[in-house]
Amino acid sequence: TELKRLKDNPQVTLTPKGYEGIGPINWLAFNLERKPLSDVKVRQAIAHAIDKKFITKALMGGFAVPADGPIVASSPFFSNDIARYPTDLKKAAELLDAAGLKASGDGTRFKLTIDYLPGTDDQQKIVAEYVRTQLKKVGIAVDVRASADFPAWAKRMASHDFDMSMDLVLNWGD
Repeated sequence: TELKRLKDNPQVTLTPKGYEGIGPINWLAFNLERKPLSDVKVRQAIAHAIDKKFITKALMGGFAVPADGPIVASSPFFSNDIARYPTDLKKAAELLDAAGLKASGDGTRFKLTIDYLPGTDDQQKIVAEYVRTQLKKVGIAVDVRASADFPAWAKRMASHDFDMSMDLVLNWGD
């Protein structure tokens, strides 16, 4: 929101140059210790249900670039030889069926929670809510769960008290 406002200010120049040195990625983390997320087919189905182009264009206002993996393209460790999961709701439903997760009478297959970093509504809460909407289309009911503050969120992550969580990681750490 602020970037859009600043973009229209003739006294300000916006550029992504230099930001690649930080290597930020906003990603969806899975708790692999919990069923059904422990099944790779379920994670692939979720990936197929999410439209990253929509997220970057509509929700991030075009100020973000879709990523297909955990390493940013500007990193010397980046590889373009990775699996990709284009948006395909039919494929997502087929993968969930193959995982043995058939839809009930109301269309729901199972329920999950999605957490997000507190204080990041413009960046993560809106994406978590979008993910909830998309996953409902393939029969996954999702509750978006907020934490009171960062320590509460971090405690959930450290104790594995989550199903999925939005997270912001940096590729160029210490």
